[in-house]
Parts: sequence; C-alpha cells; structure tokens
Amino acid sequence: MSSLSDTGEPPPKRQRTDNGTDGNVGPAEDEAAARRKLEEAHFDPDDVAAAITPPHSAKPPGVGSWYAITPMTYFSYYGDLPMCRYILNHGGDASKSGQEFWFPMYAAVHRGHLDVCKWLFENGAQKDVRTGTGRLSLMGHRPLSCCWRSPGDRLAIRKWLLLNGAAQDGSGNFIRRILQRDLLPRKLKSGYSKWVDDRPELLAWSQTMLQTRLAFHAFLMGTGTPSATKPDAADEGKTSFIGTDKNVLDEQNPRGRSPVECVSGNIGVLKCIAVFVGVCDSKQLQVHQQLSRMLPIILEDDPPRGEVRDREKIRDVAS
Repeated sequence: MSSLSDTGEPPPKRQRTDNGTDGNVGPAEDEAAARRKLEEAHFDPDDVAAAITPPHSAKPPGVGSWYAITPMTYFSYYGDLPMCRYILNHGGDASKSGQEFWFPMYAAVHRGHLDVCKWLFENGAQKDVRTGTGRLSLMGHRPLSCCWRSPGDRLAIRKWLLLNGAAQDGSGNFIRRILQRDLLPRKLKSGYSKWVDDRPELLAWSQTMLQTRLAFHAFLMGTGTPSATKPDAADEGKTSFIGTDKNVLDEQNPRGRSPVECVSGNIGVLKCIAVFVGVCDSKQLQVHQQLSRMLPIILEDDPPRGEVRDREKIRDVAS
C-alpha cells in the first residue's frame, strides 16, 4: 500500500494524545511545529522546563514584568492548549515551580482561557488557583483577582475559580479577607470610568443555584404515586398523571413508593437528573452557601460601584 494520499501528499503525522495522566487527553502539537514555536518564542526546544527572560520585543503588549517565563506559562498565556500538552509530554510542569511573577494558571486566567485553566488544574496545578505571584501575593496578585482584566468570559472564570478553592482554606472554608480583596471592584479607564464589579452577579448566581437545588428537592419530595394515598371511589380505573392505570400501579408498586424512591438505589440516575437540570452537588453547595452568606456582608461594607466621573465621586461611592 502506498504511503501517499490521493493528493500525492504524505499522510499527516499522528499526534500523541495522552501521556499517561488522566487529564492530559487531547491532541498535542506536532513535533516539528512545536519545536518551531519554541524557537520563535526564544525557548530551547530541547529543554521545555527551563525558564527564561524573553527579549523586550517578545513581551506581550501591556504586560509589565515578563521574566522567569517557562514555555508552559508562555503558551498558557496565549491559550495554545496543544502546545501545553506537548510541553507536558516532554517534561514540562503545569504548576508553579518557584517565585516567578507569572506562572501557567495565572497567565491562563489573566488572558481568559478557561479551557487551559481546567486543563492545568487536571494536570497538577490545583493549588495554583489560590497561589499568589511571588512577593506580590499579599497585594492580591492571584488568579481570582487578576481575571478582572481578562478579555475572555471573566465571570465564567471567576465562578470556576470560586468552585475550585480560589478563596478557601484547606478545610474548604472561605477566607473573607481574600474574597473581599480579590473581588475588589476595578476601574477600567479614566474619565467616565466604568467599574468592573462582579460581586452582585456572583451573589445572584449563588442564590439562584441554592434556589434551584431547593426546588429540585421539593420536586423529589412531591413526586408521589397516586397509590401512596387512598384513591376516591370515583377515581378507580382512571389514568394517573404518568399515564398508567392506578390499579396497575398498585399491583406493580404495592408499597406505594414515589417514582424517585423506585430509583433511589441507583445513585447514577438521580445524579444524571440533577446535572441535567443544573443542580449543584454537595461540594458546590457548600461554596454557594458560604458565598450567599459572605457576599451580602461584603457588599454592605463596600457597596456596588457603577459609572463615576471623577475622584470626588469615586470617594463618595466608596464611603
């Protein structure tokens, strides 16, 4: 059999899709293309774990400090997930390794690449969702705080970070001062300044998730079969609300169990139903309960900010 395709070109090289870890599944960059990209970014293609300080001409626009950059950080910044997989396959690290200002998770969040954030998280960067950038971590330079300037879906990234421990301690409890500081409203531009304030929307999101879960549980508790209560004589032989004769229901379900009780032994069924209707799981429930308690207090101390015109009005809004 010929190795050429119908067009006369050699078949494309098969891409490595898995390096043995559960999270690193997907297409990796081709070897030749990956080496070319590394060279163009001033990295050593034979040492993808080494950090460098790229020349000033290679620094992204608007970025201040751009030193001690690893290839993983660089391509996370640009959202190049196939390159990230290639680097991990060849000895790179998805997590923060030292005191560098930029690290992969911070870079991905900063530029709004949620898919890269999730991939890094699945490949060893779980702790980095709440890691600060070197000595500046005390000033709020963490993923949750830096995504306010993200060109991507900022709110979706902040929700994902909050659900994955970005402002929690080791026991899963939210740290109020971190939550308050990292969600601090930011001003986008001077003049007629527009504030980025996600706190009201995050509060509404948590309250909605709690209401959805409560409504779902109320639905489960209320889905009883007609045979659970004694039917009236006029109802004998009539069709029930699920389209089945009540006498048949009584024969098939003599104990009068609800439909949910009938599948209660199969946790997977109930979980699929809950996921389908958007009900949060027990871990997410703790997050939403804490956010729904803390955010109103934070908003009371520092009210939401809208559009302000000058510094005097800024001070008035903050006071």
